[in-house]
Amino acid sequence: MNTRIFAGIASLAMVAAIAAAPLSASAAKKYNTDRQNGQGLSDGKGGTVASVESTTLDKYLVMKNSAKVPNASFGFEITAGTAIPADVEAGKLGVLAGVGTPVVKYGEEATSLDFSASDATTPEDESAAVFATAAKGDEKYVKKSVEIDFRGVTFTEPGVYRYIITETGDNQGIINGFTGADSEAVNTRTLDVYVEDSSYIAEDGTEVNKLIIADYVMYAGVIDKAPDAKGNEEDEEFYAIDALKTDSITNLYETQDLSFGKKVTGNQGSKDKYFKFTVKLEGVEDTTAVFTVNLNNADGTVTSTDATVSGYVGTDNPTAFAANATLEFYLQDSQYITIEGLPKGVTYTVTEDAEDYTATTADSTPFSIGSVNFGDATTGTIAAADIKTGFVNDRTGWIPTGVLVTVAGPAVAGLLLIAGIGALVIKNRREEEED
Repeated sequence: MNTRIFAGIASLAMVAAIAAAPLSASAAKKYNTDRQNGQGLSDGKGGTVASVESTTLDKYLVMKNSAKVPNASFGFEITAGTAIPADVEAGKLGVLAGVGTPVVKYGEEATSLDFSASDATTPEDESAAVFATAAKGDEKYVKKSVEIDFRGVTFTEPGVYRYIITETGDNQGIINGFTGADSEAVNTRTLDVYVEDSSYIAEDGTEVNKLIIADYVMYAGVIDKAPDAKGNEEDEEFYAIDALKTDSITNLYETQDLSFGKKVTGNQGSKDKYFKFTVKLEGVEDTTAVFTVNLNNADGTVTSTDATVSGYVGTDNPTAFAANATLEFYLQDSQYITIEGLPKGVTYTVTEDAEDYTATTADSTPFSIGSVNFGDATTGTIAAADIKTGFVNDRTGWIPTGVLVTVAGPAVAGLLLIAGIGALVIKNRREEEED
């Protein structure tokens, strides 16, 4: 009895084992999401393709040559893009919405991409694509990069995974995603991650199903089209999308220069007299910012002249100052001073002690000093162009009529007097002769 029971149990176990064997052999494949390196797809050079676990985004901060690098901070947020179904007939790959959370790495222990006045700048060259104006040589830039790391992102299938990168950071005078003076700023980038099958046969003969990140393609703006499956450059849509490829983002630091000048007119106006100007600047958000004063067209120190207030003599014109300052400057006729690199939005007020001169502002009485034309208001806000303002000081004296006579008057009177004396002498002689 017991022997039969045990035999039956053994038979059932054998049947179960036989039945289980085919199921195990035909079990569904599943990718090992631990991406491999150094195995799998051939690179055509005797090696194998490695998974590319990160990519970089370059950032250019462009500014005028006269501007200092501002203290500014930026960040990048990454979100999933929108999925697009494949279109076999049109030859379009499908797009999968990005998965996981890629990590933006700004540097060791950094939580943002930071710029400061200590950053080295590179002068403009022929790479005009990253610059704000078409002119050559009037700008400079600072270039930095961030790493976008996908090591912690799990992909489960081959495909094109789409992510949207958005730049953040609100810094005075800076346009994020600058694309040109006549174009709308684009502070977003579309990142397509190409994940490919990299399955291989191990040494023991078993098949290992793994994936690799083969490459990245980045575009300007938010792309809502699917990539072409065959790279057909004759496809107009492909060509339009391909033209948007980029690996960088450009920001423009908008600054302008403030120049103020002096012109003296009138027959009593002194050309060597120094006049005191007061410049008040407000609205600089970065209170640690330092600005430079260009004195190339003015004197560094007030020298003594008979017409200059004695208390001015020996005073130096400032060459640099901290943000939101009230400054005093001194100018003679046909001199001007330039404060360089003021950010957009700063307000300025320029006043002058005209003493006993009649002063008019440049916006009401425009004037020129050399090739520089002055015609802007003495108060305003830094915006889209350099400011050139100042004052015309006039002192004119008129000769009162009826008091002073010209040289011709005394000369004629003298001649008449001499003629009268001569006539009197002749008359006296005639009278004596007759007597």
